[in-house]
Amino acid sequence: MTTAIGVAGSLAVLVLAGIVYRDASRAGVGRPTAWAALVCVTTGSALVGFLAIPTVPVPGLLAFAIAGPLLYLFERDDTRHGDEPADPHTLADAPTRRPGSAPGAGEPVTGAGEGGTDDGPEVDDGGSETSREADAG
Repeated sequence: MTTAIGVAGSLAVLVLAGIVYRDASRAGVGRPTAWAALVCVTTGSALVGFLAIPTVPVPGLLAFAIAGPLLYLFERDDTRHGDEPADPHTLADAPTRRPGSAPGAGEPVTGAGEGGTDDGPEVDDGGSETSREADAG
């Protein structure tokens, strides 16, 4: 039984490393061989720990096994979205808007809402004569 788990696990580790290498090459991530080796080492050592030490805690093995793939995914995401400034009005994979178009742009500014208070930002209309006189006095 242990031999079958070892063989199947070894094949799974090699397949996962191959997938990471292929994806890193296609996505333009630097050093695809190093990322595949990191994934192979972390998942392979978790497999060896599982097979060699029967009392090792499973949550620790799982954390060690996903460390390599997780670090690779962070690097892949950083490669795809690296130096772009964050847009707080869109999700990470949503299409970007035209520059300068903010949500609500072009909508008329209304006065007080139903509650009688104006929670919106104050807008300076350039100051008319009457508003300047009211501010001065």
